[in-house]
Amino acid sequence: MAPLPIQLIQVKLEDGPDGPRPFQWRIAIETPGQPVGRFLKAIATVFYVEGTPSRGYRLIIERDEPYRLGAYRGGIVIGHVAPTDMEQLEHALRAAALFGGSAAEASRTWAYAAMRRLYMKNFILELPSQDALKTMLDEALAAWECGDL
Repeated sequence: MAPLPIQLIQVKLEDGPDGPRPFQWRIAIETPGQPVGRFLKAIATVFYVEGTPSRGYRLIIERDEPYRLGAYRGGIVIGHVAPTDMEQLEHALRAAALFGGSAAEASRTWAYAAMRRLYMKNFILELPSQDALKTMLDEALAAWECGDL
């Protein structure tokens, strides 16, 4: 079976009491889609954290979820995983540390820490800086807004 793409995606959270919140970063492993009429519905296992280091947090794993709906705001492919290595990948993601103050900051620092773990395990061959990832995700957002994704 072909390797599955590992993606860094961003999702829009609901506005908070202080207005719009920054996008949350998540790791998504796209799996073969399900046919819906003439199209394939994009399905993935999505990993992200909920909470903050100071108030407690947990890793959320959503399996076989349609992920390009609703809050999705674009993403980039950061690596690939063989289906037989999904358990190792999940173990690496569970070991990623969480830093940052707000929930949005925590999601980004966890996603980057997760990417570092995946890089150490050779699931990712190149590890861009957080600033470079932000730029790439801004470009993905622009493509999403134009309907190119």
